[in-house]
Amino acid sequence: MSRLEREVTTERAEEVVPPLSAEEIRQLRRLMSVARYDPREGAFVIDTGRARVAVRDDGTIRAQGAGVTVLADGPIVMDAATIELN
Repeated sequence: MSRLEREVTTERAEEVVPPLSAEEIRQLRRLMSVARYDPREGAFVIDTGRARVAVRDDGTIRAQGAGVTVLADGPIVMDAATIELN
């Protein structure tokens, strides 16, 4: 048995994922209609209605919207070189 054959395992029947349901396909299509990678911006973008979230390759996250709500069961911690408020 070669090294490759030892490293490749066969899946058991119960581990194989069945085909997607029609509802799961609809959900994936909806997700694909609002989420994309924008190479010009270097970001994964979710853009829907009046809300937009961009997660950039450099680690920057930008959330824009008509309103932003943050909910937490614990403390909200902001740790940055500077924090600008308006």
